[in-house]
Amino acid sequence: DYVVKPFSLPELLARVAAMLRRHGPPTPLQPAPGTWCFGEVRVDRATHEVTRAGEPVALRPKEFDLLVALLRREGRVATRAELLDEVWQYEADVVSRTVDVHILELRRKLEDDPANPVHLLTVRKTGYRLAS
Repeated sequence: DYVVKPFSLPELLARVAAMLRRHGPPTPLQPAPGTWCFGEVRVDRATHEVTRAGEPVALRPKEFDLLVALLRREGRVATRAELLDEVWQYEADVVSRTVDVHILELRRKLEDDPANPVHLLTVRKTGYRLAS
């Protein structure tokens, strides 16, 4: 939605209320447990260690944060905008491919066949989902 300046506070509040009604309340994220496992991958949030088939996997800090953001959603779809906000703390840019590039790197490090991922799945025109 777009509000033209100057605007009144009641108009702004009414538009925000309408947006909240249309989109519903935000889905609460589950508190993160200490360790997650999916496939051959084990993620330890406390130590920031990731292993695949028992072998350590070197992830950059943002890759680790992105993986944790997907794990916290327990199989639910995460939009690019949600991931940008949670991991990079900024709003989505129309041309931003940051999330896509980091997902590609995670697939290269964690999937058997990055071209045909089993765990880090793309949901077309929406975002990404982690399947266990």
